[in-house]
Amino acid sequence: MIVSWADWKEEVLSLKDVEAHSLTEGESIFVDKTEASDWADHANVTFYDGVGYYIDGYEASAMSGWDVAKRTIIQFTGESDTFVAEMAEAKADNSAAAPKPAPAKESVSFKQWLYEYLPTQYPNAEMIDHTYWLQGKIGNGISVNWTEWTDIDSTLKAMEAHNLTAGKSMFIEQKGNKKQDWADNPNVTYYEGAGYYISGYDPATMGEWDGKGLSVIQFDGDSSDVAKTIAEGWSGDAKSTPVPSKASQTKEPSGEPSAGTPYSPFPSNVVVTKVKHFDNMCWKIAAAGGTWYFENGEAGGKTGFSSAFDQAGNDWIGNDADRGYNKSSASGGRHEYRGWPNFGNGNFNHPQRSSGSKSWWVDASGNAVAFDEKLEGDHLIMRSSNAKYDVEYHFFPSHAAIKVLKAADKYAFLYEGPIGGEQDASVEKDFYVLKDGKHRECKEGGLGYLESEFGNKFPSPFFYLEDSDPKDTQVWYAGVKNAGPESAGDEGWRQGSNMVIFSFGRDEDKRAYTGTDAVCVFGFQPKGSHEHIASFIESRLESPFAAPSAKANPAPANAGASSASGSTYTKRRMIVTTDLGADPDDEQSLVRMLVCANEFDIEGLVVSTGCWKKKQSNTNMLDKIVDAYGECYDNLKVHAEGFPTPEYLRSISVMGQLGYGMSDVGDGKDSLGSDMIIASADKDDPRPIWVGGWGGTNNVAQAIWTVSKTRSKEDLEKFLAKLRVYDILGQDDAGAWIAKNYPQVFYIRATKVYGWQPPKNGDYQKNDIQSHGPLGALYPDTKWATEGDTPAYMHIYPTGLNDPDQIDQGGWGGRFSFKKKTGIKSMSGVKGEERKFDPYEMWGNTSDGTGAIKRWSKGYNNDFAARMDWSITSKFSEANHHPVAILNGDTTRDVLKLSVASGESVSLSAAGTDDPDNDSLTYSWSIYEEPATYKGAVAIDGPSDPTARISVPADASGKNIHVILEVHDDGTPNLYAYRRMILNVK
Repeated sequence: MIVSWADWKEEVLSLKDVEAHSLTEGESIFVDKTEASDWADHANVTFYDGVGYYIDGYEASAMSGWDVAKRTIIQFTGESDTFVAEMAEAKADNSAAAPKPAPAKESVSFKQWLYEYLPTQYPNAEMIDHTYWLQGKIGNGISVNWTEWTDIDSTLKAMEAHNLTAGKSMFIEQKGNKKQDWADNPNVTYYEGAGYYISGYDPATMGEWDGKGLSVIQFDGDSSDVAKTIAEGWSGDAKSTPVPSKASQTKEPSGEPSAGTPYSPFPSNVVVTKVKHFDNMCWKIAAAGGTWYFENGEAGGKTGFSSAFDQAGNDWIGNDADRGYNKSSASGGRHEYRGWPNFGNGNFNHPQRSSGSKSWWVDASGNAVAFDEKLEGDHLIMRSSNAKYDVEYHFFPSHAAIKVLKAADKYAFLYEGPIGGEQDASVEKDFYVLKDGKHRECKEGGLGYLESEFGNKFPSPFFYLEDSDPKDTQVWYAGVKNAGPESAGDEGWRQGSNMVIFSFGRDEDKRAYTGTDAVCVFGFQPKGSHEHIASFIESRLESPFAAPSAKANPAPANAGASSASGSTYTKRRMIVTTDLGADPDDEQSLVRMLVCANEFDIEGLVVSTGCWKKKQSNTNMLDKIVDAYGECYDNLKVHAEGFPTPEYLRSISVMGQLGYGMSDVGDGKDSLGSDMIIASADKDDPRPIWVGGWGGTNNVAQAIWTVSKTRSKEDLEKFLAKLRVYDILGQDDAGAWIAKNYPQVFYIRATKVYGWQPPKNGDYQKNDIQSHGPLGALYPDTKWATEGDTPAYMHIYPTGLNDPDQIDQGGWGGRFSFKKKTGIKSMSGVKGEERKFDPYEMWGNTSDGTGAIKRWSKGYNNDFAARMDWSITSKFSEANHHPVAILNGDTTRDVLKLSVASGESVSLSAAGTDDPDNDSLTYSWSIYEEPATYKGAVAIDGPSDPTARISVPADASGKNIHVILEVHDDGTPNLYAYRRMILNVK
């Protein structure tokens, strides 16, 4: 049995939220909740009076909404009934004993005192409780990191294992009146009654100093002034009276958020609480897209938004210089109150809070809803009104919308705010984007001046703002639709020469909206293609007071770096173009790809054409498979991190070119698929975008055509350099056009894609794939060939075997020659249509053909079977998982290189290789001769041991040798991990 627990400090938390932390259906848990509740009525629950609730099998449908905020939650693996009964009895006995007196103020620990004291001296400090240690980030690169040492070995030497390095500055608390001889060291400043400041740690003279029972601070950055401030505070009477914090802390409620600090969990629904923010009582509206703070009118009848935090912690409207809050960490920025005006006294020269107003919550019929401690739901409505205006704010997990109920004067909708939470020179590029999709840069030193080719008025019913910081994954958007004929239209206005101001219904100071027909939507959305963001905003303008369909959500930005089972690796970005419906093998390949989806950053699923299906009209077949994935998603994410949500996959499922080949490429023939390729290549992401051509490649051709006609030659070359095309067999004439006209494009045509699969329609498919749940049910029998398109993504599957850019290395997707070939023709269905582009050259398969794939058959067949097990298994312990192969201490999945001498004996080690299921491991070291330049025999000593010795031949000078480490476990099925070491012989 394994007992795992955490003390949850969140103000708002349900068991649904805990599911993101490995809580699964059927799991046994214990909740520290002493008061009786109706939980006890559930058949799976045992209530221990005064102790808590034992849930013998979590049932999401009935329990996910249970409130567990600020509770200790225990999760069990294994039989836990007896343990829980004994634990509850022991805790009840302890609770009945006489309570211990509260500690006297003068006994407060230095550790806790410092956590409260630092924010009083550094108001913008970000305080973080890491459980075992505490941290204060106080700006200018200075960080204070500390804990109280209780280990048996608490020497400074022992602390070197905890980031203490030579030269690092420190502070050690003094307890009692005894002065240590540490003070005699020239690197030490002694503060009487407080402690010892060490300007630079010297292991030789200080390593044996004992810090047991003392709080020890390690500093990052220039620390002398900070140390003096701490010492003066602790040596005075501060230690007898802890000072409450006013700065941002990760613990809620009452802390003030600081720029760059995510201040709230982002729940899947909408959760409203009441908190103090910027010294005023606010509604805190936490939702999936972001967290809003709305001053609720309790202070002087003022209402209005005071902050809007995105998921990265940027406050897009909450700069408030007159109060000194929330200033940008960068220098030179302009800070003032910015944000939506709440319909107020008519002064729209500047956004401001509305006076003489009040706010409250209502139901769908407009009836007041009583607010106690929290409101929660998928659609919550706030009413705000004064003498002139009465409006409703509708909050959804995805967006917010304003409905005007009464307007006794003209009005406008206006946004004024810092892009990405700040407006500073030298930080990043900021852009504003209108309906036409063009990214227009905000210039003038980064302070937000909006240059425009069309003057102040812009012909677009919406805009969104995007910064280039890769850490910021969302855009801010707003749009207006005016259904009434009596006032201004849907066009907007850009205003201001030194800040970002957009408005609807206001030309400078002239407000134009009247009546109640104008509707405004706004919020955050993930960065992605313009098509998806624009589509989402337009869908909200059409249905502002309803939740969006799944397909309205745009694609999130890709993080790139991922980890699984202890290894770290870089995911490849991928767009699939498929001629679904031409052959069942596309459906087969999609099923396999989706159970492997955590291994890639999938940026597009494009339904298009090919020589066997020359017209397409919808995504119905794709949608059905994605829906089946949705049924498996909760199981899959139990077994590995990184699986995309079904909602995200639906959002990137689009139509590509509707016609066939080059006949559907040219002016006016852009598609969602070609636009998606352009948008992905344009992202501020150094990784290239791999496009898998499962059918034709005319989506790529159209993307190239559009860029070539709309951008400079230099920008075209940048675009082409981001493309990687893996073409399966050639299924239209677009590949030949690309190769002929743009030979610099990274273009592989794979023709050896059959023969690596298990026998078609055999026991493997029936028993290991098709019998496994919703996805297995959609894996069709083979009609012509099995999974002919799978190599397109198996080439970039991060197995540890190959670097996809080095196409001659070989891996699960085959091996190719860097020597371009002429005459790699398309399939017979193309019927010679590409002859007009002769001669053209492409990269093709090497002479080992399908054998370059089939040599790894046990690995990829068992991988697919195991992942299908994952799709139907909700418990980690009931499926097998991949071992993690470590090569010479390297934990990535990268191909490694080592320079060696001819005649040398080289030791290679798999020490540290592990298995997440504690299975036994088998090791195999081998020489992969085909990609190596040395073709002679190479001896391996210990080919089945964790450590092997490679004898480098004397005649190998100037050549390379490829050594493969293959590890597999003894689980069912056996799962494989690989690493490659290339020995470059001097």
